[in-house]
Amino acid sequence: MIARMTKYIHGLSGKQTVQDVLDANRGAGPGFDFWRFFLSSSVIFLHSFHVCYGVHNGGDRVLILNPFFGMILPIFFGLSGFLVAGSAIRTENVGIFISFRAIRLVPALAVEVTLSALIVGPLLTTVSLKEYFISHKFFIYWGNIIGRVRYQLPGLFEHNPVALTVNENLWTLHAELECYVIMSIFMISGIIHRRLLSISVWALATLIMAIMSFEKGWFLRGSIYPASVFVYSFCTGVVAFLWRDKIILSKLVLIFSIISYIVFYYFRISGIIAILPLIYIMIWVGSNEKFKFNVLNHGDYSYGLYLYGFVIQKTLILLLPRLREWWFVFPTSLIITLIFSMASWNFVEKPALKMKKYISRRGANPASPVHGHEQRKQEMRRLKSDLI
Repeated sequence: MIARMTKYIHGLSGKQTVQDVLDANRGAGPGFDFWRFFLSSSVIFLHSFHVCYGVHNGGDRVLILNPFFGMILPIFFGLSGFLVAGSAIRTENVGIFISFRAIRLVPALAVEVTLSALIVGPLLTTVSLKEYFISHKFFIYWGNIIGRVRYQLPGLFEHNPVALTVNENLWTLHAELECYVIMSIFMISGIIHRRLLSISVWALATLIMAIMSFEKGWFLRGSIYPASVFVYSFCTGVVAFLWRDKIILSKLVLIFSIISYIVFYYFRISGIIAILPLIYIMIWVGSNEKFKFNVLNHGDYSYGLYLYGFVIQKTLILLLPRLREWWFVFPTSLIITLIFSMASWNFVEKPALKMKKYISRRGANPASPVHGHEQRKQEMRRLKSDLI
């Protein structure tokens, strides 16, 4: 019996590192595609309550799920930091890095903004087409393409429970841009290649964030955090990538992380600390073969799900007011949004990614997530040397 318990505990603790998993999977975590799809779908699920009943009334209906909703965007940004760090190290050039991120994000965003402004708006607006197209709101809405976030189009969704707002998901664009600015600074300063320096900067940032969150009461308002929390999650994901060869994949640590997150979430005064177990949960699931998600084998539909979900839900509410219930809006909008996401991937995002080979100074195909074996070995030797 003791032997069996010892074996079980040993199995829970494990000795496999994140780097071991990446090496075994040609540089890609088997469960990261699951996270992309799951988190994007979860945003649609959460917004189903908001668009049907209003933000406050909808939120009151799902209070018990607040810890779940509270983890969505921090994990989203942590995952982005973990994956983007690899891209930054491979490109080793800020200009190329920024160009790659722009190619990945801007074309699909531009199409979504165009469809909202030129198709959805004119068809559903309550004002005349002349008034619509000469409105100041119409012209400034195009600023969303370059990160100047605007939420309203003239006369659109005026009588919805969440009135006027066309695409609430765009509010994270500012945080995302800040993340890429910080990553560029890491690359220019060399922090991205110095693990001890990176974790020291991150530890100082953690202390500052903890003090600020205490003074400003960030985590006393529920699951909607300020953008700086998401930027911090991104940076935590970056540091986790740099130390991936030291992060052991352990079921015991996973269980401890889940419990810790729930405790820290409800103990709001120390809420910023809740980000740390979330990043480990993200990494553990992303490194687990059991979460391999074959649906995304033919494309990454998560970005399209995030871009189109809210607009489609608002449109459903407007056109089918008698079916304004979350149990109808969620599955219906998810299916419709997935169709748009597939079209976005195949006709916009994937073709745009092919432009990377014209930008890359190496002339290789940087769109591939695969690390060359020798490249990974050299990278690990360089990172280890930074500890000396």
